[in-house]
Amino acid sequence: MHRRVTSYYPATCLEIRGEKCRVMHQSKKDEHGFGLIEDVPLGMVRPEPPQPPNRQYSKNLFGDIVDCKHDGGWWRCKVTKKDGHEVLTVTFEYPTLGGYYHRMMTHGNLRLHQEWNPHIPGQWILSNVFETVDFTESQGSTSI
Repeated sequence: MHRRVTSYYPATCLEIRGEKCRVMHQSKKDEHGFGLIEDVPLGMVRPEPPQPPNRQYSKNLFGDIVDCKHDGGWWRCKVTKKDGHEVLTVTFEYPTLGGYYHRMMTHGNLRLHQEWNPHIPGQWILSNVFETVDFTESQGSTSI
């Protein structure tokens, strides 16, 4: 069963063992305050995306798939409301908590989402070009 990855965290690859990559996180810390080290499936490892094309955030951003800088990582979300000139509401999912969540964000914490194409090395695709994501609101949505 393929699970969609909803967030990525900056990390350094320490070594590759078979189908796993040992990484040291830059933002996730262990109990001693050092970068958390863990083994992750190779399929979940990707390079940093390039700078997305320059895009003026305007009323046309509504519905776009974006990455939101949150909790030390970049979370895949959808712009669901424009709350003013500099503020947008984004909706993202927490699979482990089983729900959709809303958060008000400024433009400086958002970037257009890009998908890594593992079949063509070095190729990134803007999500909005090839997919529409259904962020149907569930009852009991929570703002965080």
